Amino acid sequence: MSMSMAERVCSRSSEYRDGDGRFQKSAFQDAVEGNGGVEVWNSNDGQSTISFAPTRHYEFRDGSKIKVTCSGAWVLTSSKA
Repeated sequence: MSMSMAERVCSRSSEYRDGDGRFQKSAFQDAVEGNGGVEVWNSNDGQSTISFAPTRHYEFRDGSKIKVTCSGAWVLTSSKA
């Protein structure tokens, strides 16, 4: 079985760490969007206070989803299931 787009993109998240091991969220988000990820949820939506580093969920054309936070990325759903 082939990997979903979320699994493929997430598997490369370790490449987006700086020399001190910190996750480079903005660069990774560019990679997510460059692979067809569309933001479907943002923790700042509808909130009275705004985070400078919100958690975001992205969905890919194959129905898979990924969660991106300031500390890393995780697969939420690996298929249209």
